[in-house]
Amino acid sequence: MQRFLPESIKKYINDKLPYDTLRYRFAKGVFWTVAGNIIVAVLAIVLSILIARLLGRVGFGELAMIRSTVEIFGIFAGFGLGLTATKYVSEHKIKNVDKTGRIIGLTNILAIITGLTTTLVLLLFSTYIAKNIINAPQLINVLKISCILLLFSTINGAQYGALAGFEAFKTMARNSTVISIVSFIFVLLGTYRFGLSGSIIGYGLTSVFGCALNYSSLKKIQKSYNIKTNYNEWRKEIGILWKFSLPSLLSNVMTSPIQWVLNTIMVHTPGGYAELGLFNAANQWRNSLLIFPRWVGQTVTPILSDKYGQGDNKSVKRLVLINLIINLAVVAPLAIIILFGKNIIMQSYGKTFVEGNTSLLILAVSAIFLSIQMPLGHTIAASGKMWIGFILNGITGLTLIALFFFLRGNGSLGLSYSYLAAYLLHILWTIFMTRRTINIKKQQHAC
Repeated sequence: MQRFLPESIKKYINDKLPYDTLRYRFAKGVFWTVAGNIIVAVLAIVLSILIARLLGRVGFGELAMIRSTVEIFGIFAGFGLGLTATKYVSEHKIKNVDKTGRIIGLTNILAIITGLTTTLVLLLFSTYIAKNIINAPQLINVLKISCILLLFSTINGAQYGALAGFEAFKTMARNSTVISIVSFIFVLLGTYRFGLSGSIIGYGLTSVFGCALNYSSLKKIQKSYNIKTNYNEWRKEIGILWKFSLPSLLSNVMTSPIQWVLNTIMVHTPGGYAELGLFNAANQWRNSLLIFPRWVGQTVTPILSDKYGQGDNKSVKRLVLINLIINLAVVAPLAIIILFGKNIIMQSYGKTFVEGNTSLLILAVSAIFLSIQMPLGHTIAASGKMWIGFILNGITGLTLIALFFFLRGNGSLGLSYSYLAAYLLHILWTIFMTRRTINIKKQQHAC
């Protein structure tokens, strides 16, 4: 990180960020997060614009529906294993290498088992889902093709979780950049040649490539820690599935599948897929705004878990505050730029997308709200109180569905307003529960 800097600057950095301190670990993680995700975010936006122009507004809506359907199956396939790996690898990688090896073995094996199971379920029920749920019988074959994306994305999730637990942020940034470049090439060529089916094939091939790359990286990092993946005694750690993975899964069930339910509601309204395509274009920018906070979250969560394990309540509060300030410092200015350039942005997708500029404005503001909530959510996850996270996400998800059900006649605009209101409420009750979580931890260590 400092290799090419002048000696005077190196000295200043070393004075301000002593090695292996909380500040050093956080700064190192954030640096590589930013470095990798600038490229990732730019490529994702450019790719979405090019795909939208190739597929058109309805086709872009169909792509969003297919991907959200894969994501909902992916939540169950993932079983919260990525976050489980992050938390427990972070806590035990130094003090108990044998336990760490068993945990990695557990998450890897279960990722393959759950990935294969849910892939088979999607394959068997793809015809029924396309005809009766997502109102698109023409998408049956595309949904079947997406099974390859589901399987390897599940395995990727567990691998990324372990890499985050090792705080291998430089490796993760490099891998994300390479995978994004490969995705750009595969998906764009696939879409140009085969349309919507080609898009899904491109995403599927990218997930296969990413799985191989992450496997290689994880193997090297484990070797540096003298940790061997234990596939023989992983059953000794199965208790963490009920303590952490299951509530993590249920918490995720209240996020990504909610988007699928919302999409399903929309596609059953007149012109639903066209409205979904419009929302998907605007939502790409909300997701891009949140790339940085999400990856910083992967940096923060293992450090928070470590500090919680030590009972260092002061460091937990300081880290959450730093995370909050950094999120706002990055997301808010970018959101303001999007607000002023919303007309140009939506025109870039094509003439039929221009009317989505108001949706883009609302979703950009909602991203600011969510960037405030995220550090608080990481605190709950790091404390191991995933049942609280499940309850909070459940309330938010049900609120969002209820709001959009009444506003569904407004299409993309109605869904955008629903997100804005739901996120605002989510911030309020997350603040309340986070304060209780930290105070409880403080009382426990005082005793």
